[in-house]
Amino acid sequence: MRYILFFFFILFLLNAQAQKAARNKLFFETGYGHYESIFLGCGLQLDQKQSINLRAGNSIAIQDKQQFSAAVTYNRILFSFKENKCNILLNPKIIYWTLEDPYFKFYSLAFEPAIESRLLLSDFLTFFAGSGPLINFQLKSVRKTNDAIGWPNKAGLNFNFGFRMNLSKL
Repeated sequence: MRYILFFFFILFLLNAQAQKAARNKLFFETGYGHYESIFLGCGLQLDQKQSINLRAGNSIAIQDKQQFSAAVTYNRILFSFKENKCNILLNPKIIYWTLEDPYFKFYSLAFEPAIESRLLLSDFLTFFAGSGPLINFQLKSVRKTNDAIGWPNKAGLNFNFGFRMNLSKL
């Protein structure tokens, strides 16, 4: 949780002039993902079809295991429907995640070439949902006891959903 707070603290340290210039392009996201857990993020709209964002997530109280994740995402609109109110996007991600249970602590890096769908609910709010295959690279593991043997899956399926808030429409 402290990583998420630190992440947003750094964002607000920008001077007033930079905030005003970036306000038209800045957005915030929140949601849930299988590897991202409950996440908060922010991003920058590069142009009408492309954006980048950073997300940080934590399992908080939804699992008996402790999980932290940080992700970098690139978004590129592939198709638009209904006057740009519904979009299909290419959404590749790089996710750093840790998982801790009573037996192990894993540190991993994952790559996910995902597809995402977005539905514009208002000028301010957009709903998104995405999914894609995930490839894990284990960076480190710490064995806490000799009671169990385990390791994270090398490949799997990730999904996420959430809401995006466009700050230029406040």
